[in-house]
Amino acid sequence: MHRIGINSHAWSDVHDGLASAALQDEGSVAIGVSSTGQTNETVQMLTQAGAVGALTVAITHDDESWIADVADVSITTAAPVGYLRPDDMSVKHSQLFVIDLLYLLIAQQMFDPATRRLAATATAVSAHRRPRTLNQRSGEEPPESPSEIQEAAS
Repeated sequence: MHRIGINSHAWSDVHDGLASAALQDEGSVAIGVSSTGQTNETVQMLTQAGAVGALTVAITHDDESWIADVADVSITTAAPVGYLRPDDMSVKHSQLFVIDLLYLLIAQQMFDPATRRLAATATAVSAHRRPRTLNQRSGEEPPESPSEIQEAAS
């Protein structure tokens, strides 16, 4: 989100998360991600954000969980649970997929500014990347600059 110009933060520290939640308003969206939907700290942060007017979204695999109950919107992810398959890892993969889809949907809604911002941020960090080489599969040169990337996306 940050690379397309949306002010966003991910808090793993409860104090930082609660302080940030208290600063939200009606124009904010707070997203709580919890595999079980029962993680007290995550629910507290989402509840705090909702109390000050933010739209709250829960991403969890349990649509009847505590976090789903306190959220304005609940997105339920797949959670294959079985013997010798740690559901925590399975849930994380589906949650990351949902987060990626949310990013893509938002970027599509603001396509022109998003592509300009992605190109600008790519330029800003380009001096810290290794030189480009031929594509190993096709033998073609990759795009040279962010403007070529933006043209390819158009």
